[in-house]
Amino acid sequence: MPGCCTTDAQCADSDQCTINERCTALHTCVSDPRTCDDGNSCTTDSCSSADGCGHVGISSGPCDDGNPCSENDTCNLGTCQGVAIQCGDGNLCNGIETCISEAGVCSSSSLVSMCTPGSARADRTCAAEWFVDNPNNPKGILSKRQICRQGDPSCDHDVSPDTCSFHVAVCLHVPDARLDPSCSPIDVVGYRLQRPRESKDPATAGALFAVIDALPGVSAGTRPDERGFDPPIDAVQCTAPATVIVPAGKSTALRGRATTVDGLTDRDALRLSCKR
Repeated sequence: MPGCCTTDAQCADSDQCTINERCTALHTCVSDPRTCDDGNSCTTDSCSSADGCGHVGISSGPCDDGNPCSENDTCNLGTCQGVAIQCGDGNLCNGIETCISEAGVCSSSSLVSMCTPGSARADRTCAAEWFVDNPNNPKGILSKRQICRQGDPSCDHDVSPDTCSFHVAVCLHVPDARLDPSCSPIDVVGYRLQRPRESKDPATAGALFAVIDALPGVSAGTRPDERGFDPPIDAVQCTAPATVIVPAGKSTALRGRATTVDGLTDRDALRLSCKR
């Protein structure tokens, strides 16, 4: 009798979209549909009786790549791809921030300030500090003298055998727990680059002015070497790092002066030395 069976083998068929063909107690063949879900939200799943499961990648629509440190996850040719979360709070003094994959949050790499006060006036020097990308400075992070041996990639950011390229930034309104407790950051209304002068070292002065001029609210001051801030800088704010090139065997001196809303001035010096 057609459709009648006595064994499971008699129920086997060529349909690739069925599985578990079997004979029931009523001697009829039954089967289960094949599940073609591959668990990938970036594919369209289908089944063909002749070929079985098929998966076609899609290139649009939200998804989850499973990485807490990515965002804006989107399907791309069947693969879920996210954009790495960009960490950075504008404060170079607290170290480089990275995303912790277990929690998906940004965290600082350092518990110690990475900036150089540049002044002995602990009661006001936190109005401005220097950041120098020189983690192994033999004089220590707090020192106003930053020494780099030519060719050391931790501090020399060029490939020339004749120079050291320091990365230097200016940070304003810096909370610095290492200093005297009486040094509370005060809003900064102005900054003057006293050294180097553009007439003496236009390359270095130009590099520093370029990053200072990118700060929010910046305007020209009453002197060519001065800048004002309106509104005043009321939270920690660092410039981007500027490249300061120092010939091997030489030193370059930097000096800045920050002015606060209450008229205090913070004069900070820095000497960059390139050792052979």
